[in-house]
Formats: sequence, C-alpha cells, structure tokens
Amino acid sequence: MSMMLRSLLLVPVLMLAACNEETVAPKEIPRPVLSIIAMPSVPQENEFTGTIEPRYTADLGFQVFGRIISRNVDIGDRVSKGELIALLDPKIYEFAVNEAKASLSSAQAQLTNAKASELRFKALSKSGVSSASELDAAKQANETAEAGVSNAKAALQKAEEQLGYTKLKASFDGVVTAVEAQVGQVADAGDTIMTVARLDQRDAIVDIPESLVGRLRNASFVVTLQAFDAPPVNAKVREVSPEADSVTRTRRIRMTLDNPPDSYRLGSIISARSLDHQEAVMSLPLSALLEEDGKSFVWVVDEEHKTVRKQQISIGQKTKDEFIVLEGVESGMRIVTAGVHALMQDQEVSIGEEKRS
Repeated sequence: MSMMLRSLLLVPVLMLAACNEETVAPKEIPRPVLSIIAMPSVPQENEFTGTIEPRYTADLGFQVFGRIISRNVDIGDRVSKGELIALLDPKIYEFAVNEAKASLSSAQAQLTNAKASELRFKALSKSGVSSASELDAAKQANETAEAGVSNAKAALQKAEEQLGYTKLKASFDGVVTAVEAQVGQVADAGDTIMTVARLDQRDAIVDIPESLVGRLRNASFVVTLQAFDAPPVNAKVREVSPEADSVTRTRRIRMTLDNPPDSYRLGSIISARSLDHQEAVMSLPLSALLEEDGKSFVWVVDEEHKTVRKQQISIGQKTKDEFIVLEGVESGMRIVTAGVHALMQDQEVSIGEEKRS
C-alpha cells in the first residue's frame, strides 16, 4: 500500500479521536469554603453610653410685653422657688396702676354723691316735696355709681397684676439650662426667656439598638459616671421612645435613677449596663451574610452530599463583626463564612472549618 493511501486512511481515525477528547469534560473540582457550626450563645452584658437629664423642665417667660432691663441668672446657675430672675421696664405698667387708682377714686366719689342724693330724695319723697320719678332716678344713679366703683376696682386689680408680671420669678427650685433673651431686648408676652430644669428628679438617657428593645424594655440597669469616681446607681426603665431614629435605628430609653447622689449632675456622661438575665441568641460572622434584593441569606452546607444551598433568614442587630439571626438558622447547621457571593445553588464544596475567637 502506498504511503499516500495510508495517510488518507489515518485522517478519519485521528479526527474521530479528537472529537471524543472534546466531548469528555473534566470533572469540576469542589470549591473550598470556610464554615462554622451555628450554635446559640449568651451575648456579653449590654453596656450603653448616655447622659443625665432632668425629668421635668419649664420654659419661663413674661406674661406681658416690654423691654428687659435686668436678668439675674445665666446658664448653669441654680435658682430657688420665688427668686427674681429677670425684670421688664415697669414704667408703663406703673402709670397704668396710677391711672387705675385715680379712676377708682373718681368712681368712689361719684358713688358717695349718688348715695347722698338718693337719701335726700327719699326724705323729700316722704314729705311730698319730691316726685316718685325723681327718687327712681336717684336710685338708678346710685346703682350706676356702684357699678362704676366695681369696674374701677377690677381695672386696678388688672393693672397691679400686669405690673407684677414685669417680674419673672422661678416657679420651683432648679438650674438654668438655656437662656433665650438678653438685657435690652424687647420681649413679647409668652416669649421664652430661659429654661429651668428641676433638680429633684433626674433620668439616665441612653440609645439602644431597636432589636434589643423587646428584651431590655423592663430591664434593670446599673449606672456609673464616666468622668468621676462616684458610686454606681441602680436604674429602671421608665419610658421607651415609640419610634426608632431614622439614621441609627436606635430608640431612646429613659431610666429612673434610684436616689442618685449630687455628683450625678445634669449633662454628666454615664455608662448603663443591663443586669437582667439574657437569653441565648444565634449570632454569625458578618462575612456569612448575603444580601440580595432587600433580603438576607446564608449558605447552608449539606455535609452528606458536600453541597451548599441558599437559605433565606431574618436578622436582628448587626455590628461591624457579626449579626444576630432571628429566623432561618437552626442550631447545628454548618454555615459558609467566606466567599458567599461566589457560590451557586447545589454547588459542590470542600469544607474547611473557621475558628471563632
């Protein structure tokens, strides 16, 4: 057989062999993943930073308008109930009082004359000198004069009250926390001149993650000052803000302090630590979280078949290192903790275990 004929016979054989090699795909190598076994654990004691604030404050202002000629206190000053803290120029109100007094004197003089006139007409009526109509007119004049005296007394009382309103006094013992007006300024009735906080009742204020509100709503706390060496104080949650902050997703909690010493001043920075028993929670590393289309997932490892499946979950508090699982993960599940964005459903994996600190 010639060399050319042999070459022609070998070509189909070689082409067939090449096709067979192309149709046999290499077996996919399982993807190595790190993972942990999900187990519930008791979190560390919750500790939050906050401040000491008054439970009650009052915005104080004048009940009449005028120019401020005196302000006797400033921010941080303590005031006592009834203490004079600011004064308006009283001249126009003193003038009004003097005018009201003069009007009252005039009304009283008119009443005196009206009474005397009525008595005279009564005597003349008995002797037949005066007519009944004249006596009636005298009686009516007397009644009008009495009404004039009553009106004048009311006007004087009002003028004296308005004069008294030029003096702004503290309505309780407290401390000035804000000043809104200066000497020389003209103030309208009702304008806030200063804010005074009561000292007898103080609250500890902290912001906590919204996910912890349910567990800490009725919790007991111990509160300590951060800047000073002062004894700790027990506290109990009194009020929880109904809405979370739109940015931080925290809620403000007000706590009643149990007989705080004077060192717990308004504005002091405090630490508040929960004392109540805490239930175990399921927490996972943040690297295990997969978020898609507004939903949260983790990859669960099927240890028998060495594959992974995507599991939708509900999460609670999330920090820079970990997150709390509320629903979707059970104790004992093996969860992938790295490379969650590169996996596919039912993908084969080789399991490596992550050590948690």
